[in-house]
Amino acid sequence: MSVRTTRRGAHPGRGSHAAVAQGEGLAPTGQRTDALRTFDETGSLLPPDSIDPALPFLFLADVHLARWRGNTLTRLGEPDTVERLSHALARLPASFMRARTAMLVDLAFAFAALGNRDAALDHARLARRLGSQIKSDRQLRRLGRLVLPGAARDTT
Repeated sequence: MSVRTTRRGAHPGRGSHAAVAQGEGLAPTGQRTDALRTFDETGSLLPPDSIDPALPFLFLADVHLARWRGNTLTRLGEPDTVERLSHALARLPASFMRARTAMLVDLAFAFAALGNRDAALDHARLARRLGSQIKSDRQLRRLGRLVLPGAARDTT
């Protein structure tokens, strides 16, 4: 099913969010090509203004699309995950603490997959600190599953 079919008749903000969810959902099932294509297509669906008074609870700008794509790349084990997530993290507004925490967790996993223990540990520590501050149990649970290179199970 294409992104355009998924969002037919939907408000642009809702359609974009639905398409992102579709892309994220395809990654764990091993549908790499379809997942990445969904993100490519979703970029063309983004509303011109990321803040819509009709949907104040939805916020999807290109940096958020990059963040969710980064999460999907992490799940797929793509080699350019660190570069893409690092670029998106640098553009993320400072006020989006939950998004920042999730991206740091993704980066910890991506660095671990590349065998870079130090970078994975640095990102995991920062993510744990932020996750504790904002009480993000989900991200803290994810960090609990992180296996660092050269360790049986060490997430510090």
